Amino acid sequence: MTSMEEHKKAVKELEDDMQEKIRMHLLHERQKIIGFAASEAAANCFAILLHKKNLISSGFNVNHKWFASLERAKEKFPFEFPHKNKILELLVRE
Repeated sequence: MTSMEEHKKAVKELEDDMQEKIRMHLLHERQKIIGFAASEAAANCFAILLHKKNLISSGFNVNHKWFASLERAKEKFPFEFPHKNKILELLVRE
């Protein structure tokens, strides 16, 4: 089960990892890892928002791969929430 606290912890760990790569001047060498971390962090931030709005249960896990296309994201999140289209567009573009 993934609770809001677990999502927050994951975001912090991913952010720390990206910051470490930046401090060590490894942007070019680790760009795929940084990209994955950014994508995963964004998915966890989105999950936190959905938890705060009580739109998902603690067992619901947001997969960053669901944002490969806007159509797929809308399939995975058929329910309404404030600024849904804009948020999903940003997650897909990210």
